[in-house]
Amino acid sequence: MRNKLRVIYNPFVWIAGWKAFIIGAIVVSLSVVIACYGNQYYQGTMNVRLVSKANLGYAFLSQFVSLFYTIFLFFIAGKVYSKGVRFQDVLGTVTLARYPYIIPAFFGYFMDFDKMNDITMDILSGKLDGIMSGLVFLTAIGIVMLIVVVWYIALLWNAFRVSTDIKGGKGIAVFIIVLILSDLLYYGSMFLISKFILS
Repeated sequence: MRNKLRVIYNPFVWIAGWKAFIIGAIVVSLSVVIACYGNQYYQGTMNVRLVSKANLGYAFLSQFVSLFYTIFLFFIAGKVYSKGVRFQDVLGTVTLARYPYIIPAFFGYFMDFDKMNDITMDILSGKLDGIMSGLVFLTAIGIVMLIVVVWYIALLWNAFRVSTDIKGGKGIAVFIIVLILSDLLYYGSMFLISKFILS
């Protein structure tokens, strides 16, 4: 039973490197395609955004940029604070850690962008009449998303710890800094790409 639970939050004891990358890349690619056809993008380290009309090329670009910065910064941290870190281990474990995000890929098939905006605006303005069903639905989505995020952070921490061998308080501090930096670099890069390349 304990080993089955470890597969959920720390499969990297058994699988890493190129094998983990191949499996992770397949799951990530499926997630991006499913999410895109439900008009959603993966943005940054943990965000999933509903849009009015998604583009598959942009969806893959967004996910690639996010993963690139997370993998790159994890690897650099491993080189600075550890010994013997291998790029393929960081690449494989970080990519495979994304697998819980296949769950929110399906959210867009049950949500309408304009309707969700209307519900959000009504909630912010205090108009709750007639939107209780929508509010319950959003709450349920929020709870599932919270579980996915916590699950993903646990996987990502174990991916970081296993692939870089950085542990303890130093490991936690470096892990948090890397996540913040990867998000900042992602949003900065996507802004520049959207403004100067895709515009």
